[in-house]
Amino acid sequence: MKNQFMLILLLSVIINLNAQDIQNDTIWNQLDNQERKQGWWKKHYSDGTPMYKGYFKDDVPYGTFIRYYENGETKAVMNHYPDGKSVYAKLFYMNGALAAEGKYVNTQKDSIWKYYSYYSETLSYVETYSNGEKNGLSIKYYPGGQVTEYLDWESGMKHGKWLQFFEDSTLRLSAHYTHNELHGPYKVYNANSQLVIDGQYYQDRLDGTWQYYNDDGQLDFELYYDNGELLNEEVLEERVMKRMEEIEKNLGTIPEPDLNNIIPER
Repeated sequence: MKNQFMLILLLSVIINLNAQDIQNDTIWNQLDNQERKQGWWKKHYSDGTPMYKGYFKDDVPYGTFIRYYENGETKAVMNHYPDGKSVYAKLFYMNGALAAEGKYVNTQKDSIWKYYSYYSETLSYVETYSNGEKNGLSIKYYPGGQVTEYLDWESGMKHGKWLQFFEDSTLRLSAHYTHNELHGPYKVYNANSQLVIDGQYYQDRLDGTWQYYNDDGQLDFELYYDNGELLNEEVLEERVMKRMEEIEKNLGTIPEPDLNNIIPER
């Protein structure tokens, strides 16, 4: 029994000494004879708050790296792959909530990245990257998780379908991009799935006949474009004047403020 007690005591002393060695600053921020960072490194802000800490192997970050805001909250957790090129990162807001997560390859965004709302902490949008450029489908979400937008990208340019949705998942907008320019049919719907705008773009310019419908589905007016130039401008002017008349007519329906309810009695 005495020998067991002495063994436990000896192990306890060894563990405590090892723990002290790990905390000893002399093991941090070491360089080898080739001036390469080796082992654990850390840096502090001027007030002593940690800025980052992580492990280096032959001057290359290895394993988990943590960066901090000046208030001490975690700013980023970087998990380095053994290849020395790839990193899976989690980025945080100053309040500690997750802001984004995704992969870097050679310091450039790659593969799928997810971004989260500061206010609701829910998934806000997803993007796909290749060599630092958006490449593939981007998706935006409402706070409740429903999709609000699909947008295709190719080599950093909008290229492909562009769809927007109402919160009940019904279609709001349907359009198409070609090399960062709107090109092709452009349709807008109201919340009742009724078509309200029907037109088309040609190399980012309005072209052809654009039809505008009332909410009941009846054609309201048409505008004619030729490579971005409006050909029947008088129709647009008529619509603007009609709208202005409606606004002026409604001005008289707004009640004047009751000063007796605003100015307190003496």
